[in-house]
Amino acid sequence: MKVITASTAGVGIAFALCCLISPAPAADDAMTIASALNAKYEQAVASKDAAKLAEELRPRASTLRVHVSAPWPRPDESAVVDEVVAASGHLLDHCRPQAPGFPVLGQIDPPSGDAPPLNAQCSLSISREGTFLVAQVLLLSPPGLAGVQIFQPYETLWPSGKFPPVLTSSPPYEAIAWEFVVTRDGATPVAAATLAASNDSGRLVPFFTWNGSGWRAEGTAPCGGTGVAWGRTGPDLDFISACSG
Repeated sequence: MKVITASTAGVGIAFALCCLISPAPAADDAMTIASALNAKYEQAVASKDAAKLAEELRPRASTLRVHVSAPWPRPDESAVVDEVVAASGHLLDHCRPQAPGFPVLGQIDPPSGDAPPLNAQCSLSISREGTFLVAQVLLLSPPGLAGVQIFQPYETLWPSGKFPPVLTSSPPYEAIAWEFVVTRDGATPVAAATLAASNDSGRLVPFFTWNGSGWRAEGTAPCGGTGVAWGRTGPDLDFISACSG
């Protein structure tokens, strides 16, 4: 018995030539036989592998488990007002809009100290932005202050490039724009602007800033001139009511 091993494309073939009455084949003939056998073997293997591969690659149904949350239903308008009032640090406690688009008259009390309250007109509007709501608060003192407009996207009370801003109304006046994002978790202040003007009366204006969660007293400033603030998540609050009386 003679064993001849041939290798084609990395596949080893071994076969035995035995029990031959005639003399063993020459080397060239043996290689021809090995090549023929190798071709048949590769054909069989290829056929088998193709079937096996097809079986392995055949798509199989599998179980995919995901957590599904119910979509956030749009809250009613009174709920949005409640969330914004709660997030304003009591600013709107006594000037609370009852419904979007309908201004109310009220007063803005100082967070601390004994400054006279601001007589104000307070309003709120709501718009939808994807999966959340945007609530826009506008405070005007005195009520009915004319010429006030909110400019986006930077939440200012003056158009881009027009600075310092001046209203057609005569001082004293104050306008505050305050924007909130409202989700199922509540209202979050995101941008604000203040435009205030007063007359020189020799008095001092107490003013407050928003620190992200409440009001902080910053001291006083002389009455007279125009003051502006923007670019933060909350407005400046100037009690120009202290300039008169």
